[in-house]
Amino acid sequence: MKQLQIAIVLLCGLSYAAAGTASIGTASARGDMQVDSHTVYGNATLFDGSVIETGQAAAELRLEKGTEIVLGAKSSCTIHRDRLVLQQGVSELATATSFQLEANGLRVTPNEPNSHGVVSVSSATSVDVSTLQGSFRVTNDQGVVLTSVRPGLTLSFAMQAGAGTKWTFTTTGKTAREAGVHISVQPKNWAGP
Repeated sequence: MKQLQIAIVLLCGLSYAAAGTASIGTASARGDMQVDSHTVYGNATLFDGSVIETGQAAAELRLEKGTEIVLGAKSSCTIHRDRLVLQQGVSELATATSFQLEANGLRVTPNEPNSHGVVSVSSATSVDVSTLQGSFRVTNDQGVVLTSVRPGLTLSFAMQAGAGTKWTFTTTGKTAREAGVHISVQPKNWAGP
């Protein structure tokens, strides 16, 4: 009887541990990447809170409910079930859900289903947001809406020096996709929002 009780306790403990480590998606790269400080070649399973760092190649992240993310070369992020926190580099997001991308304290969320956009971090005080399809809402870390980014636009956000969390943004150009690569085209006589 005592052995049966011990076995039941162990089985319950293992089932709770397994439930806490459920996969949220996969990552794949045509080279190496770091997932939770481990070098991985090819494919990896992602868990809530996984840290991904790419080397010379981009990585494709496929999450539950159809969210697809391309993490550019030399980029790093932390992935969660409902959001990605981009620390460095470029991330391309295509989602049918309200998945959120965070970068330098800004939150980028799709305004409509099947939105597709690119977010890049070049320094600790700047973020670029481009929309290819749909639109994205950009808020600060307190949830205050700064703007919506419409299709074909690229907005650059810069934190003002000495202003705490006050952001300014400018329109830097239009975005297009040629041969699978994003390019920025500077507009002629075009005024931003």
